[in-house]
Formats: sequence, C-alpha cells, structure tokens
Amino acid sequence: MRENEKYLQYIHAISLQYLIIFKKDSHSVCLVVWILFGYVKAYKPELKVKDYEVYKGVYCSLCRQLGRDYGFMARMALSYDFAFLALLRMAQEEVCPGFDEGRCPFNPLAKCHYCQRDPGQALKISAACVVIMTYYKLHDNITDSSFFKSLGSRLLLPFASRARKKACKKFPEIDAILREAIECQTRLEREGCPSLDRAADPTASALGKICAYGVQDPERAAHLSRLGYCVGRYVYICDAADDYEDDLKSGSYNVFLLEGMEREQVSRYAGEVLNLTVAEAIRAYDALKLPGFRDILLNILYDGTYHVITEVTDHDKGRCSREKRI
Repeated sequence: MRENEKYLQYIHAISLQYLIIFKKDSHSVCLVVWILFGYVKAYKPELKVKDYEVYKGVYCSLCRQLGRDYGFMARMALSYDFAFLALLRMAQEEVCPGFDEGRCPFNPLAKCHYCQRDPGQALKISAACVVIMTYYKLHDNITDSSFFKSLGSRLLLPFASRARKKACKKFPEIDAILREAIECQTRLEREGCPSLDRAADPTASALGKICAYGVQDPERAAHLSRLGYCVGRYVYICDAADDYEDDLKSGSYNVFLLEGMEREQVSRYAGEVLNLTVAEAIRAYDALKLPGFRDILLNILYDGTYHVITEVTDHDKGRCSREKRI
C-alpha cells in the first residue's frame, strides 16, 4: 500500500504541474482553485487505517471514472478534494459502494481499491464537475490573457471542450450552474469588488447547488445546500489569504488587498471568518444525520480544515503546503 500511496502522490503532483501553469496571477474564478489545490482534504494522522483506505479507494474510483468517461487527459485535473463531494453523495445512499482490488492504471505493478458500484451517480457527477470546471478555467484564461500567456490553455482547450460536451449531455444543469458562477465571479473581480462576502458568493453558491443537485427531499436539499455554500466560501477565503503575498507583488485582484489589510490583519481576520464558516458547515452536516462515511467526512470538516486554516493564516510559514498533508 505504501508503494501505491507514493504513486498517488506522484500522479497528483504531476497533475498540479500540468494545471498550475493555467492559474492566472490572481485567483480569478476561484471555483477552479478547488481543482488545483487541496483545501478540502482529510488529515491522515487522525484517520483510522481502514478509513484512509476507503478514502483512497474513492479517489482511485474517481480517477477511473474520469478516464472511462472523458479520457486519459481528464485524470490530470483530479485532486483529493473531489473525493469529498463523492463521499458526501454516497453517504446519502442506502447502497454501499463496495470495494474491489485492482491495478493502478498509472502503475500496473501497484494495487488499488475501487468502488464496485456508484450509488447516486456520485462518481459520475463528481467527474463531470472536474471536466466542466477545467474547461471554463481554460476558456477564462484565454479570454483574459495575451496570446503567449494563454498558449498552454489554448493547447489544452480542445481536449477540455470535448470532455465538457460529453459532461453537458449527461448533466446540463451542472454546466449551467458553473457557467453562471464563473461569469459572476469574473464580473466581480473586473469591477474590483472590495467585499469579501460578495466576492466569495459565486463560488459558495455554485458548490451549494452542486451538493444539493438531484436531491428530492426539500429538507435534506436545504442542509446540503448550506453545507456546500459554507465549504465553497471556506475555499475562496483560504485561497485569498494564501495568495496574499503573491497578489501583493503582482498587483493582482485580492479582496483583502482591496480592503486595505496588512498581512497580520489578513491572518487574524481570515482565521476568524474561516472558523465561523467551518462551524456553520459542520452544523449543516450534523443536521443531515448521514451515517455513511461519517468518520471520514468529520475528519475532513474538523481536522482537515483546522490544519489548512492554521497553515494559510500562519504568514511566517509561507504558502500552505497542502499536497504534503496526506
């Protein structure tokens, strides 16, 4: 298992190298930050071994689903963050996904676990979110950057466009949610929006709608929407605090810069807001009363977020070393 874990980390690092070149100097369209970085992630030291194997199994299953539905290149956009979305959707189903042991597509010598079933289309929906988000990010880079700066995005856009068309046929509502959110996010940043609440709202609203997507029970849908909204808001604020120094040097959009905050003020204020946001997310999750994968989801919401918040608000340690945490 140690060998397989190393390969998962290696492939994740490779995917970051492929995608990081498309991140603009600003954290524009922060929805795709969810793809590029690990803000919504488990904290391994506090996970039981069996839970960690399930967590990795869902990740491997997402990788397989991306390859099966959208091709090899789509796998490069995957991160552990989407395991949270898949786990949350699976936890609502009475059917257990079950796990089989198989060979890793990237390393046939290594074994991995993968889901036998896809309860509630959790894997399919999560995979669709990955490719649709990636397409809109590449398209946004091409629109807002010069030809040479956007050359990498232009080269990958045909692959992303083809994958997105496939996803749209299956889940047109998700495409509409993300398209609307990205357009709103882009408009706010071009206007130089100085309000943290307004700047974080498109990301938060989109994730809230995605978490509640397809849920028939109105009460459960409301709790899922609130949970997704808080997680999306948490992601945006983490990225804004984490990118403060880089955006200060480059002159890129950062809501904390527009509010006139110094680094120490950002750390203190962001820490307070993030803790309140995570508390609201946990309250929404508890209201759902989902028995499935509870220990893993609670680890993400309690331990995972706590360590991310500690890292992004500790300006003496520099940028959050999220890829090393699992």
